[in-house]
Parts: sequence; C-alpha cells; structure tokens
Amino acid sequence: MARIIQAREHDKVNWRQNIITILAMSLVGAFGGILVGGILSAVMQRILDTRSPLITYGVIIVSAILGAIICILYIKSDLSMGNYTLCEKCHSQMTPMTETDTLFAIPAQKDQTYDDPFHYLTQNMIRISSIREIPANQRGCYVCCYTCSKCSHRMVRVADFAPARGACNWKSSYYFDYNQFLQARKKNDLL
Repeated sequence: MARIIQAREHDKVNWRQNIITILAMSLVGAFGGILVGGILSAVMQRILDTRSPLITYGVIIVSAILGAIICILYIKSDLSMGNYTLCEKCHSQMTPMTETDTLFAIPAQKDQTYDDPFHYLTQNMIRISSIREIPANQRGCYVCCYTCSKCSHRMVRVADFAPARGACNWKSSYYFDYNQFLQARKKNDLL
C-alpha cells in the first residue's frame, strides 16, 4: 500500500508549455547560429582562399547546432519539468499547506462517475485516517490544499482513486478554489 500514499505525484505538469519553450528557443538559437556560421564561413573562405563546401556548410550546421544547444542550456534553469500545481491566477508554482495529503472516503462505486464533482465531493467526502477504512468496492480521495507564494491564492486538489492491492487506480484530479470549497463543505476538515 506504500504506492497509494504518493498522491502528489499526480499534480499538474507544465509539459506542453515547457516543450514549446524549448522548441522555440532552439529555433531562435539555430537561426542565430546560421547567421554566425554564415559570417564565420565567409571569413574562413576569405582567409583560406578556398570555396570548400565542407567549410561553407559544415561551419553553418555546427554553428546552428551550437546555437540551439546554448539557448536550451540558457533557459533550462527557468523550466521546471517536475510535477507541481500551478496557480490559476499568476501561473506560479504553488506549495502544499501540509506535509501530507488528507484522506477521505467517498460513496462512489469503483467505476461510477458523477456529473458535478464540486457538489458531489463537498457533500459526500468522509474524513478517514487509513485506506483500510474505505468500504469495499468504494473509492477514496486525497485532498491537498495549496497556497501561492506570489499572489496568496489558495486552491484545493482532490485526487479521486479506487484502492487496489498494493496500488491504486487513479480516476481524476479536480481543482477548486479553497474558500469556495470550504464554504460549500461547511466543515473545516481539509487540513
């Protein structure tokens, strides 16, 4: 059952934006490398007094590759490829408000779906202390509350799962505004 405890590994990952940024920067670096390579190629041809295709194209291609690599290395420290939750308002990385997630049982059956997750979860979550307390053929959820260090926005992530032997079958993760979720829940048992 140790695998179930790591619910935070299912937080949002900003892969799409990171890949687009890497591709854009590598194209910018390659384009800059082509310009520098063209200049170097012309200078080398003038110095060596030859028009070798190896010098012409080799210098341009190597410069383009080096330019792309330099740009990727330059922006790599600004990109975070880890799993984390982003703030809805300022898109900064949010930090969990507690060390561990809070565990709840919900009366949904293993494959049951619910149309309005906000109302269903706020009305039906029952706080428990162990996965063993989840009734047979029912699901549970991990709740983690986040706060943004930049804009102080708070958010709740509810990760719905069905317990299985030694693991869990993740169903969905839902993100809600912290204050709205607490008001609808009418209990302060999320932390």
